[in-house]
This record gives sequence, structure tokens and C-alpha cells, in this order.
Amino acid sequence: MPTFPPISTTPELARVTLQDTGECVFLFANNERRSRQQMRQQVRQSLIELIASAYALQKDEVHLVQELGTPPRLDANGISHFVSFSHAADLSCIAISRHRPLGLDLVHVDEIKGAQDCLDVAAIYLSPQVFQALPTVGPADLPSRFIAVWAEHEAVLKCLGLPLQEWSQKLALATQGVESMSRWVDPSHVLAIAIRPV
Repeated sequence: MPTFPPISTTPELARVTLQDTGECVFLFANNERRSRQQMRQQVRQSLIELIASAYALQKDEVHLVQELGTPPRLDANGISHFVSFSHAADLSCIAISRHRPLGLDLVHVDEIKGAQDCLDVAAIYLSPQVFQALPTVGPADLPSRFIAVWAEHEAVLKCLGLPLQEWSQKLALATQGVESMSRWVDPSHVLAIAIRPV
């Protein structure tokens, strides 16, 4: 089982963590209720500033590379980083690693409806094993369990640069070997990370 990268909530802590360990997860509160597009821009700008600060570079020496069908990565004057982003209504996050490809997903509890909706979505998008295990937790606990497995599923797809798609044998083969985990970062948000061994 992989380890969860350290979580930082300030740019300074994220910079120090990145310098010390080579990876971190950086959480941003959206206290001003910016639009999702505004948060995306702010997060990407903050990422560039963080990396420039960590390596004593100018911001124009740091480039975010996003190509269709591949996970985003960052080039910091020849130093490559794997990156992943996720946004909820009131929180955004970045995962950064020099060592290993990763994917990240953040889910707010309000994004999940009732138990039957969870099962309907799981039947289409999640593996048969995960789908069959969901009802065993009981109706009251099913939405919170679904949030965790859904966030992990999305994180795995992001780790591989894949779009959301219905479950298939082809998808099962593509995601083989990618490990994922999730945790509640506060009472309203689940954060999941997926890591592909190199």
C-alpha cells in the first residue's frame, strides 16, 4: 500500500514539504466563492509560484504541460514533476511528486445523493467487485463508502490521463497496478490519491 503524501495548507509548508520529501498535497480554501474556472486559474498560478519558490527559479522557468490523454506534468528548468488537480465547491487541491505518477480527486459530501443513486452510478462506472461490495456496508453508510471508492476511481483515471468512462475489461487492464487510497480531510471532503509505481 502506498503512503499518502504530506498534506499542506499554506504555501510555505507546501514548499518546505516539497523540498524535504519531493512530494506534497496542497489544499486551498475557496473562501471567496470563486467560480470553478477562477479556482483552476488560481491553483495553477499557485503551483507555478510554489515550484519557482522551492527551486529558486523565476516563474517563467516553470511550465505546466498538459497533453490530451496524458496526466499533467510540470517542468521546472529541466526538473520534471508529476501533478494532479481537483476542485470541490469550497476547496481545491494539487498533488505534486518528483518521484511517481499520481492522480488526485476531492469530493464534497453534497455531490453525493442517496444510496440508490450511489448504486446506480457504481453499476456503470466501478468494477463489479467494488459494486458488489457496496451494499454490504448497509444503506446508512453506503453514501460515505461510495464517496471514498468514487474518489479513488477518479484519482486512478487521472493518474493515467484517462477520461471518465464506463467500466470495461479494457479499463480493468489499463488500471492494473495503480494503487489508491482515500481519507477524510474534514467532515465534508474526501481526498483520494492514486499512485502508479515507476
